[in-house]
Amino acid sequence: MFDRRPPSLVTLRLLCIAPLLAVCSCHEGPTSPVNGTQTLAVTNFSLVSGVLVYAAGATGDVSPIRTITDRNTVLSNAAGKPVADTSLEEWRRVLAVNLDGVFLGARHGIRAMQAGGGGSIVIYAPSANGNAGPTRTIAGDSTGLDHPVGIALDTAGSVYVSNTYTVTVYAAGASGNVTPVRTIPSASEVGGIALDRAGNLYISNREGIAVYATTNGTATAIRTIAGSNTGLDCPAGMGLDGAGELYVANPCGGSIVVFAAGADGNAIPTRTIAGSNTGLDGPSGIALDGARNVYATNAGYATNVGSVTVYAAGTSGNTIPTRTIVGCHTGIGYPWGPRGVVLDAAGNVYVAAHIPAFAIMVYAAASSGNATLSSTITGCQSGLNGPMGIARDAAGTLYVANHLSGTITVYAAGASGNVAPIRTIAGANTGLSSPNGVALDAASNLYVANWPSSITVYASGATGNVAPIRTISGFNTRLVFPMGIAVDAAGRIYVANEGSNGNGAGVTVFAPGVTGNAAPTAIIAGTPRSGPFYPQGIAVDAGGTIYVTDAAYPTPTIRIYALDESGKFAPAAAIAGGNTRLADFVDGIAVDAAGQMYVASGRAIVIFAANATGNATPLATIGGVDSGLSGANYLTF
Repeated sequence: MFDRRPPSLVTLRLLCIAPLLAVCSCHEGPTSPVNGTQTLAVTNFSLVSGVLVYAAGATGDVSPIRTITDRNTVLSNAAGKPVADTSLEEWRRVLAVNLDGVFLGARHGIRAMQAGGGGSIVIYAPSANGNAGPTRTIAGDSTGLDHPVGIALDTAGSVYVSNTYTVTVYAAGASGNVTPVRTIPSASEVGGIALDRAGNLYISNREGIAVYATTNGTATAIRTIAGSNTGLDCPAGMGLDGAGELYVANPCGGSIVVFAAGADGNAIPTRTIAGSNTGLDGPSGIALDGARNVYATNAGYATNVGSVTVYAAGTSGNTIPTRTIVGCHTGIGYPWGPRGVVLDAAGNVYVAAHIPAFAIMVYAAASSGNATLSSTITGCQSGLNGPMGIARDAAGTLYVANHLSGTITVYAAGASGNVAPIRTIAGANTGLSSPNGVALDAASNLYVANWPSSITVYASGATGNVAPIRTISGFNTRLVFPMGIAVDAAGRIYVANEGSNGNGAGVTVFAPGVTGNAAPTAIIAGTPRSGPFYPQGIAVDAGGTIYVTDAAYPTPTIRIYALDESGKFAPAAAIAGGNTRLADFVDGIAVDAAGQMYVASGRAIVIFAANATGNATPLATIGGVDSGLSGANYLTF
């Protein structure tokens, strides 16, 4: 699920600050982060973590001139450990991807930061490209690193890193499991850091911006910018120009605010960049070049498309950017990792993914462990845009629900590479609304689960701006944020409803051919004790047994239901426990002809025997660096 509620600051740090952090915690004079003649470096939030480098003056849908990515780079740690805060529950799959921050220095090369259960700082040579190994790495228990998201350097080469509740400082040339030379605590989550020419350290957090004199060795702020006049709203990345003006990116408010040099207290910004013309959409990272042009990275909350927007010096108000770097060629996106999975008759595995480009990945039958891709569908022509659910018909044709664009794209059997869909269902007449799960009946009619509360059905071969042949919607349906969907041989429809804040979670079953505001024939109501409390994926076998993945934290569970003597669905078995290798978030599920269960869980597909129950050990897993899996989701046959 992609929660539409405003995320908390912790989520913003992980989802917004690090994802597309172009020179996230930059400063002015000492290291000349970027200028009109220098390249622009941007970190990429994706399964294949990397740094993207663009030519000076780049604009539009341009390809990077260099990338740093692949295994040697060490840019691969997962971010976001389990948390009990319900406001973060829905984002768990988003946090199970790779986060990196980057600092581009004229003398110190490229430094990238990995967020994880601890984290690391990796340092690259200035001309690093491709599968480049770092020249140094700061990592280990002694470092004090804790989900780092911001990084800065002073004139002496000391490294300053913003962690969850601290800023840790490392000596120039530090490497390995080193102890920080200083640690500055913060009362709330740290958003970003910056240094001015005098060596003063700026730290943004929930309360505002605290400024520390880095030369005095104390952790007492010499100034604090906070209050209703400041316009600060989840302040994140910061930058300072040659005159000492402070620029702050506000991801929650969609704005950039500028403060006069030496600003203190409840200060009014001297300028604010905000409004529909600015292109600001979850701005997080910020940088200034020598001419005081402003570069902002945008996570893409509203548009679902990441970008870098550039503003002229002195810009204020609802101003159009002078340049925007955005598009599928750029390598910048808003990916969340693999989403849906489907298998063909030969057992080949198809995964709908965001890796970093939206893609369909294919694995050979019986793949296990660190499996290598056999083919992919990806690229600008594919029409993929936030692929979620995936289904396959008897002829091998693939049907993909694109959550972000509200479309269904259809691909020929065996399609690979940057191929165009053979059909696309899209337009106002379709009734599609943030589609998630998809399923096919015996006649190849297509069933789609839409947010917030509908099922639309399309005739076999439907294409274009076509109206559904049936729509299930209305109060009586009990549909509440439907996610997974399945159809049995008789045409009965099974829907996994994620619910809203625990309300409406469960499984609804509809009679064949049902339409309109119809009541379900059966309901499996979700409860915290017996589940399904947070259902995601659903499958049904030939005997009518229902398999549901329940992503309830902290114990993700596979719940199996069968019809009892009274004709009601009753719990038949549950799979949960440490031996199962289920990650913190489970999503899709599929059952093959032998009754084996394929479960999308975190970075892997976990396969269980037909009779598995309790704390069962899986038969096999598909996962690892070569597999391309990160945050796998729906499965179906």
